[in-house]
Amino acid sequence: MTPELLTKAFSVRKHKHLNSSSNGFAFSTRDCRDKEDMYDEIIRLKKSLQAQKSDNQKMKAKLRRLEEENAKREKQIEELLDPTKGPEYTRGLVDKKKEGSVVVSGLKQRILKLEQQCREKENALSKLQSDLRTTNLEELKITVEAYFEEIQRLRILLEATEKSSRAESKCSQRQQKALSSTVDRLSENLKQLQKENVVLREELSSESPAGGLKGYRDWSKQRLLRKLLDVEKRLEDSRRHALAAKNSSRLDQEVQSQATPIQVPRLTMATEAVASVGVMTEDREELSDLRACLSQVEKEKVELQETLSRKDDELKQLRSEREELEKATAQWKTKQTKEWNKERQQHKHELEQLWLRIQTVEQDKIKPEHAELSPLCATTADRLKDTQVRSGQKDREEKQSRHRLKEGNRDRYLGRVEEKKRNERIQDDKKKREKAASIIQTKWRAHRNRDIVMLQSAIRAHLLRESQLKDLLKDAHNKAAGETNSCNTSAPAEGEVDVIALTMIQSAFRGHMARCSFAIASPESSVPSPIEAPRSARSKYKPSQTGAALLHNEKGRVMKIHGPSQALMPPG
Repeated sequence: MTPELLTKAFSVRKHKHLNSSSNGFAFSTRDCRDKEDMYDEIIRLKKSLQAQKSDNQKMKAKLRRLEEENAKREKQIEELLDPTKGPEYTRGLVDKKKEGSVVVSGLKQRILKLEQQCREKENALSKLQSDLRTTNLEELKITVEAYFEEIQRLRILLEATEKSSRAESKCSQRQQKALSSTVDRLSENLKQLQKENVVLREELSSESPAGGLKGYRDWSKQRLLRKLLDVEKRLEDSRRHALAAKNSSRLDQEVQSQATPIQVPRLTMATEAVASVGVMTEDREELSDLRACLSQVEKEKVELQETLSRKDDELKQLRSEREELEKATAQWKTKQTKEWNKERQQHKHELEQLWLRIQTVEQDKIKPEHAELSPLCATTADRLKDTQVRSGQKDREEKQSRHRLKEGNRDRYLGRVEEKKRNERIQDDKKKREKAASIIQTKWRAHRNRDIVMLQSAIRAHLLRESQLKDLLKDAHNKAAGETNSCNTSAPAEGEVDVIALTMIQSAFRGHMARCSFAIASPESSVPSPIEAPRSARSKYKPSQTGAALLHNEKGRVMKIHGPSQALMPPG
């Protein structure tokens, strides 16, 4: 934000306030708010000014650094343009052999460094140009153009130096090739001469006659002719080698004169010096080095051949192993497919058998459930019928779909059908478990209610019997007290009480067992509701409905108890 923009903003705000007050309605609250807003804006603008000042200071510092770096670069460029000023020029003069290479390498390194620095400066300039806060962009553009021109000059100088260095390198390569060819030829000549010397020494040591000319007299004519022919051949070979060496030296001189006419006398002297057979020290050293290199190369070749043979053997072994593994995997796959097919068929048969068993078991279970639970059995029968109908429909659909399928897609279809069957079986199992849980819950409730009703009825019958027995005992005791004395009647009264307790317990158990058998046999009292059970128990086991009658005979002490289903007699 510049001061001009701030003045414009303040003028716009003032015009707005004037327009709002000129309409006729201006409240004090708005004025207060406008003043507070203006104060806040002034604080913000002050902060922005401070931030801009700090940014300007940073940019000034950056510009100073850039100017210092530019001065350094200008000095370096001047040194590059005038190589006599730099220290590397003196080093190049000292090292005459490495004049061009050292200068070129140094220039290349400097050019790379300058290119890196120029890239960095270009990046910095792009960043500065992207920021709107920066000013004096024209100056920066001028400096960038100056750098670019200097870089172009340096590139032109580099190209010129590279061209000169290439020409020099080509000349030196030609010289080296000519010298290498001469060295190779001389080395071959030396090898041949050495071989001839070795052969001559062996012949002198082995076939030399003992007495000089006197020894040749003992030789035959054929042997002497052979010896003369061998000597003539050797002379001809030596002459040929001498002619070949002369021709090679002439050709080398001609090539060197065509390639570098300035250095002709030096090269001719060098070739003559090398061609001289008397001084062969340097050639022998080179030959020894070449022989050592050849021996090393031969050893390396042998080692490489051995490694290649080993690798070939390993590859053959690996290929054979791979083939064996492929065969084994193919056999294993076939076995697995066969086993899987067998297992699938077995599972199918087992599942069909289990399905038939489940159906039979369900049918067996449905019959007693119908006898015990008529409403629940109806619902379960409907559900079972629905499941059977669904299973029949599903079987029909599966049969139709099997007939429709082709031979190629049987495996896929069978897999899908098996998955569907598994899902259906899981659903059927869940449904069966839910049905079983509901049946168990209903039966458990009914069973619990039955037990409660039976216990209540047994306790009520027991209480009635106790009350009736107490009345009878009182009557008997009163009659016995009138007839006999109190001391004599105490013992039989106690005995009568024991007999009566035994008969009462026996009758209670027999009545309970009779009621249990009657409840199991009669279907009407199978599932009493938990609310109606105690009411029915109360209504069933009244003394009037049960028809219990107790009689006492003093002489025989016989009691008869008539229950709902059976008359119970005490033991005599």
